[in-house]
Amino acid sequence: MLLQNEKNVYETTDSKKTYHVVSHNGRTPKKKWIRRVGLLLALATAVSGVGKVPAAVAGNGICAVQAAAQEAAVPSLPDDGMLPEQARQQEVSRQQEVPGQQEVPWQQEVPWQQEAPEETWKPGTMPEEVWKESPLGSAGVLEGKSVLISIFIRDKETKWTKKEKKETNRRVKAAAAYLSRQAKRYGKKAQLIVDTQKNKKISYTFETEMKVTDRTHIKLNHKIQKFISESINLDEVRKKYKTDSIGFLLHINKAGVSYTLPHCVEEEDRDFFECASLFSSDGYQETGAATYAHEILHMFGAPDLYEKSLPDGITTSFVRYIEKNYPNEIMYTTYTKKGKQLKYGVKNKLSRVTAYFLGWKEKIPEQKRYPLADNDPRGSFHDGTSVPN
Repeated sequence: MLLQNEKNVYETTDSKKTYHVVSHNGRTPKKKWIRRVGLLLALATAVSGVGKVPAAVAGNGICAVQAAAQEAAVPSLPDDGMLPEQARQQEVSRQQEVPGQQEVPWQQEVPWQQEAPEETWKPGTMPEEVWKESPLGSAGVLEGKSVLISIFIRDKETKWTKKEKKETNRRVKAAAAYLSRQAKRYGKKAQLIVDTQKNKKISYTFETEMKVTDRTHIKLNHKIQKFISESINLDEVRKKYKTDSIGFLLHINKAGVSYTLPHCVEEEDRDFFECASLFSSDGYQETGAATYAHEILHMFGAPDLYEKSLPDGITTSFVRYIEKNYPNEIMYTTYTKKGKQLKYGVKNKLSRVTAYFLGWKEKIPEQKRYPLADNDPRGSFHDGTSVPN
């Protein structure tokens, strides 16, 4: 069965620093020296009576002592000619002009507040843009309620009759019943809504001019993704059935190898709608319920166990282990021991290995020996371009 994952698949508190500029008022060393020289000259003249008062001072009728005392009384001026008080005021004014130099006023501390919890949504009420952010894809996990919408493909070669649609619906119902029973075995509840006879709004017909085969899966997928977005009201479906788990079954009325294209985490919002393409026969016999169950399980995170897959941690050695210990595992084979497909019954086993990948079991013994992927969230697929957790 072709599987898409086989593409082989930022408190800082911006505290503003306040710089305090302190103006030191007083005489400078130079002015102290001048004052002392003046006093010494005056004293020497008075004692000895020799010498004259400097002309500049005598002409003003002021003795040298007075002149020196007067000079000492005059405030010392800085180089710019301003008095100290004027200089201090100018400095303060200059600080106020610079935003970064202002003191930050004291602010009352804001009490600690608990962060608001993340918004939760009831099943089916989540906005579509939020729903499409799920790394699990449209189908989600196989637990609770899920809706599987049937899309009957009509190409250049085939069409569907009412009888054929009814027969197909019966096989899908058998597969859904089997999966519900298996979930119960692992303590889970899984309800799959698949009956197109009772639920007319989960049945659609898609017509295309292309010739659909098991090798045109990429081209068909592009067309189907667009068809689902434009033609199916998924908000209505989710609200009606109260679920966010929706998968799509593409029924193709011709022989071919059935396959599933599940959503991969790395795709983000691309190819969000998960689709299983089911051919009416494999070329030898009609497709049975086990094949439907097998492909449906792919949409919910179960990988193939019959061939190696590095993104899933499935090695060749592990495949041999499955063959020996779980030869009837549904992800290993969909045939009976006699090589037959049962139309409306499933005799295959859903082992703990598949239950692990579905998220029905947290741990299994096989993890100790084999590098099985521990995908986060469980039930998701990785395409190999990133490393799963």
